Amino acid sequence: MSTACEQLTEVASAGVAPALRAVDCVANEMASAAFGRLFGAEGAMAPVLNFATNWIAYQGVVWKHAVGGHRCLQTS
Repeated sequence: MSTACEQLTEVASAGVAPALRAVDCVANEMASAAFGRLFGAEGAMAPVLNFATNWIAYQGVVWKHAVGGHRCLQTS
């Protein structure tokens, strides 16, 4: 947790507003970390997103199998 969030969580019991600021800070940090793990440069979804957004890769694999896939299956 960042220093800013740690400071906010220390004073969160002072009232509703400080508690909401602390929750918001921690939630933002957790969402940012999860987003980074999924969609960051080394994230789990990076290869999927790269493939899905690349028309040449899509056309080469998905489109050709969808249109002519039955011919590929018959020859193997």
